[in-house]
Amino acid sequence: MRLRGVALTGACLLSICSTGIAAQQPTRAIEEIVVTAQKREQNLQEVPVAITAFDETTIERVGGTSLADMEAFAPSLNFGRGSRRTRGEINIRGVGSFSRNPGFDARASVYVDGVFVGRSGVFDQDLQGVTGVEILRGPQGTLFGKNTISGAININTAKPSDEFEARVGVDVGNYSRRKVQARVNGALSENVFGSVALTKMDQDGFIDNNFLDTDLNGIDRISGRAKLRVLASDALELNFSADFLEEDDRGGNGEGIRADSGVGLAFGQASFSTAPGAREVDHDAQEREEREFWGVSMTADYDFGNDFTFTSITAYREMEWYNLNEEDYTRAFIGTSAFDEDSDQFTQEFRITSPQDGPFDYVAGIYYITQSISTGRDGTFTGLFFGRPSAQAEVIPTIVDVDASGWAAYVHANYRFNDNFELTAGLRYTDEEKDIDFFLPNPTGFANVLDMTGQPPFKDTYDADAFTPKLGLNWYVNEDVLIYASYSEGFKSGGHNVDFIQTLEELPYDEETAQSFEVGLKSTFAEGRVRLNLAYFDTTFEDFQVQQFQQLSPTVSRIAISNAAEANTSGVEMELTVIPVDGLTLMANAAWIDAEFDKFQNCNSGVDCTGNDLPYAPELKYYLSAEYEFPVSQRGDQMYIRWDYSDTDDYFTHPENTPVLREVEGYDIHNARIGFISADGKWDIALWGKNLSDSDHLRFAELNFFGVQRGHYEPPRTYGISASYTF
Repeated sequence: MRLRGVALTGACLLSICSTGIAAQQPTRAIEEIVVTAQKREQNLQEVPVAITAFDETTIERVGGTSLADMEAFAPSLNFGRGSRRTRGEINIRGVGSFSRNPGFDARASVYVDGVFVGRSGVFDQDLQGVTGVEILRGPQGTLFGKNTISGAININTAKPSDEFEARVGVDVGNYSRRKVQARVNGALSENVFGSVALTKMDQDGFIDNNFLDTDLNGIDRISGRAKLRVLASDALELNFSADFLEEDDRGGNGEGIRADSGVGLAFGQASFSTAPGAREVDHDAQEREEREFWGVSMTADYDFGNDFTFTSITAYREMEWYNLNEEDYTRAFIGTSAFDEDSDQFTQEFRITSPQDGPFDYVAGIYYITQSISTGRDGTFTGLFFGRPSAQAEVIPTIVDVDASGWAAYVHANYRFNDNFELTAGLRYTDEEKDIDFFLPNPTGFANVLDMTGQPPFKDTYDADAFTPKLGLNWYVNEDVLIYASYSEGFKSGGHNVDFIQTLEELPYDEETAQSFEVGLKSTFAEGRVRLNLAYFDTTFEDFQVQQFQQLSPTVSRIAISNAAEANTSGVEMELTVIPVDGLTLMANAAWIDAEFDKFQNCNSGVDCTGNDLPYAPELKYYLSAEYEFPVSQRGDQMYIRWDYSDTDDYFTHPENTPVLREVEGYDIHNARIGFISADGKWDIALWGKNLSDSDHLRFAELNFFGVQRGHYEPPRTYGISASYTF
């Protein structure tokens, strides 16, 4: 029924297009979206890649404060648990992961102005001053390289210009929401331009901790970006950028959602008895989440005068994050965990871009990265946990250093046989190395965790290389229709599971690879007032890396990384935009995805997970929106009314697909916004609301290290007013 409903919605929009447009003859066409997915600026509709793209106006009107806010509007995107910004889990087309420990990388990567931002803890970027977000779906191994085996996200920010502009904005709402932002841009001299943007945001948490009389999962964040653009000559342009973000929140790792599970019963605790409701806990731990990162970059573009361009992107970034987590989910002190990670990285890319005025064009380059990652992780438990009468805290620390480096060379080329047919071919070679220094002393004597007390740290080196090709055929039927077919491969490096393990034999895991087929349609018709994009994909993963909690007993588990034999994700994606009458824009986006383990016979102590769904892979997710903009005065003042709706199917959160314990029921979300824009464009005032039905559905449900069933609920109904003024 739900599949039929989405299909009928799309059919209705097309029907509106064919009748309403013809009857009322609107004059406004859908605006062109410019993307940089192929390392050059292009019209979205002319790029033979499955991309969901948002421009600056759309990001603002859907209430996009950070990257995670865009999840509901891109059906193939899922941010996993959605509870921790330091987790940064991104799933694309039912496939994803996050870098839980320094020896494991995510499957998707985030780039800002062409710079890889680092580990998953920094993926949730602030969107102040952003001109566009591009979600590239499927393996991007040729142009983006390692760790884009499920996809990549491009974030582009505004370049400074010679026109003076200043903008200030405020946003207030319930839960004591307070957001202030300011941006200024202008010329510093005839050939030098600069811009500065700052954002400060605070919001109380929506989870009540009854025991400590505090709230969890609030926001306390400040971020900024400064850019400098130098036209050094007619041929050379230099762009400098510096950004930072600091966040200090009382962020929780979840809440207990069943009173009859795990460690509570094991220790005779009345688990969760005083916190029975959604968004309510009874924790003794002073939970918190801190995140800091900053970076600088320089991009140099040199035009040789014949439309060949040489580009150099040099960047350095640092990140630090800290979590203190409740692990028993009761007011009794039984166990907590603390994660502290520091990392820094240097990246350098050189590339040459050819002109596109002939039958042949290409982009070719080389890329280098070096990373240093350090972490100290503590599991702190009462002596009762180890069968001793003392309630004194006992600590199991994990100390890890990882040094990683890699380089790559790539070429991506197109050959046009004529005006209609084009061949695409690309190849990337990647070589990387990781050195680890791992130490896990266990003074508690707990039998389920390795004890290296009195031993030197374990040292090891991992290295791998891979070729990732792409081949495609593009048929430009006419100026408004593109049909394409492509084959591409992806590569994700292996490494070491430097976590709370039992034996050193559990450390190494192998690299995984992907082979992906895709067929797509990009079309614009009805004089530019209807845009319909479709994509069918089928991706097979070999040696698929699975990061999971494996239950050793009802109250104890381990963190394991293993290589499943094979996984597959396939499906159909649709993106439809219609302007039936002037001022009214309708959208319907949907993704039907079948993501499962084709072969995973021993996923947990003999359990066969073959045929199970991949975690966080709903079969159907769709998004609908309607926006109507209309004049309210003769001088040209405008108002707009916008409604956004997203619906997500049931999904599992663990490879075992355990019903109830590790299952999330389907849910939907309603958002709305009413705004006013002055005739001169200076004033923009809006009333907004999110989760208007105040749905308290779960985002994730799983068993933690102690076997406690925990979860995270959708944030409650929020509403407010935002206003900005442009000078």
